[in-house]
Amino acid sequence: MIKLALAQIEIQPGHPAKNAEKMLARIEEAKRNQTDIIIFPEMSIPGYLLGDTWEQSAFLEDCMYYGQKIIESSAGICIMFGNVGVDWQKKNNDGRVRKYNAFFTACNGKLVQNKTMAYPFVIKTLLPNYREFDDTRYFFSLEKLAAERRQPVEELIAPVELEIRGQKVRIGCLLCEDGWSDDYQLAPMEILQQQQVDVFINFITISLYPWQK
Repeated sequence: MIKLALAQIEIQPGHPAKNAEKMLARIEEAKRNQTDIIIFPEMSIPGYLLGDTWEQSAFLEDCMYYGQKIIESSAGICIMFGNVGVDWQKKNNDGRVRKYNAFFTACNGKLVQNKTMAYPFVIKTLLPNYREFDDTRYFFSLEKLAAERRQPVEELIAPVELEIRGQKVRIGCLLCEDGWSDDYQLAPMEILQQQQVDVFINFITISLYPWQK
């Protein structure tokens, strides 16, 4: 039997160091409890709804630095967490550095890469652009990446495969909006359901915003 832990930490938007500190504490606790997989929320390193903070290179570098600290802490445990995925060699539609809302899986000090992806993380497919959300302004979606690569987006959506206690586990990784796609033409959940997924994990945002303090 696989032991999962859901770490519902209070994320502070714009404070990757503080968020990583909380995550590392939960990871150590999970290890003491012999947990196999610990799961953190969407964008658990940077926080969410950060506006033009996403355009600051120093902030992105901080997010990657603390993300690496989480990866390095994955000896003897699998850690699934949200962070910004940055491709410094490519650009978003606005000409700024390419950023993805990403789902990372780390085991034994290394990232687990989806076999269909060019990156060692799962990319959010459906980006909300309503009410307080403005994701399409800052992030590049999996749908756009598929168009850029001239291949069907369905070819890029696949489960992450882990080996836990000698058992292979196929995890369907979804990021928030990807799990409730009624208002979209594409349904990532339905695509994954056709691929022998053992368990689905949907990251959602659990953040403390300034107006909620």
